[in-house]
Amino acid sequence: RERLIDGVKTGNIATVDFDNDTIEFNGEVHQMKPMGDVRPVIEAGGLFNYARQSGMIPKA
Repeated sequence: RERLIDGVKTGNIATVDFDNDTIEFNGEVHQMKPMGDVRPVIEAGGLFNYARQSGMIPKA
């Protein structure tokens, strides 16, 4: 089984398609596992932004 980490190098540009669970780099598209509960955190811009938006911590 191919490991994506073996093909990605520092400085590469990658494009992640959250709707189709794919990542593209080096001209190749690779299927990823579904993001599940992580996706809202990423879409919020990180863990602290997600916690603020969802009311878990006070807004700054």
